Amino acid sequence: MAEKRALVLGASGQDGPWVAQELHDAGYVVHGTYLTTEPDSPALAGRIAIDLADPHTRAHGLIESTQPSIVVFLAGRSSVSGSWVDPAATMAANLSGYARILEAVRDVDPSIRVLHASSSEMFGDAGDVIDEFTPMRPNSP
Repeated sequence: MAEKRALVLGASGQDGPWVAQELHDAGYVVHGTYLTTEPDSPALAGRIAIDLADPHTRAHGLIESTQPSIVVFLAGRSSVSGSWVDPAATMAANLSGYARILEAVRDVDPSIRVLHASSSEMFGDAGDVIDEFTPMRPNSP
């Protein structure tokens, strides 16, 4: 049986270490990326410094080298105050980096599953229950 491999983008963030550990415990060999702070999670077989917002980043090389069967995208900018200071950088981090990953998955191996975790900020004051039918009313860029 082939080795199960996972790639956690944003492994040093709030949820990255937890997701990496859960995947590790489920039998995956887990690689994680970080922007500035190298994650210290023992669940990670590899740690990769990368800026997905940089247009010169080779997302194809990242997917080819880690050979994941699942990619978990947690690498978005999550500072609400920071998003107001520099909305363009927020867009680059949260959309362009994700688009590069989707393009790489499409080109390298379309069978790779991709999970993109987003902020509830995009729904604004939606109440207690948010689902796929909740209208978008972002509180921040």
